[in-house]
Amino acid sequence: MKRGRHVGKGAFSLIEVLVVTGVLGAVGLVIGSALAAGIRVWERAKVVNGPREEADLVVTRFARELMNACPFYALEFEGVPERVAFPAILARQDEEGAERETFGEVVYSYNRAKKALIRTVAAYPREPGAKQASETVLADVVALQLRYLKRARTAGEKWEWLDSWSEQSRFPHGVRLALTIADGTGTTRLLRTIRFRAEF
Repeated sequence: MKRGRHVGKGAFSLIEVLVVTGVLGAVGLVIGSALAAGIRVWERAKVVNGPREEADLVVTRFARELMNACPFYALEFEGVPERVAFPAILARQDEEGAERETFGEVVYSYNRAKKALIRTVAAYPREPGAKQASETVLADVVALQLRYLKRARTAGEKWEWLDSWSEQSRFPHGVRLALTIADGTGTTRLLRTIRFRAEF
């Protein structure tokens, strides 16, 4: 009878196990580095795009409210470069908690000291001593520029963009908004032109 070592066909030597472990470790290191770099890029993009996305939402809300504005005999459309006020239909709760619609005024204004876009809502008729509901809808605002489109009423007139609007009982044909915000890398400028659905 011969004596010797019997090695099974399915067994691995120590060297083979060490080589495979080293290769898997190197592959894991490469994948981990790539994943960490991807997460850093995603976080940086989130810092830069976060303020832009928030500003887009605020501008979309502003545009929707402005397009839904309606003339009301007691409230006028008023606009200057950093403030616009317009009559609108507001939803508010009465004493019993039921929601009802009423006329009111919506104001968007730029507060330079706070560097913020402020939205103020006041119901009509204004009750003595009643507070207006104000909220900061967007922070880190660097500049706000509003312009108002005057429609040509006769064939000889031209359409023109005005810096302010104060025509009694008339709405402008459109409003152009230029909003500059601070983001993680500098500033971003958003431009939007809002046209009214109906002629007022």
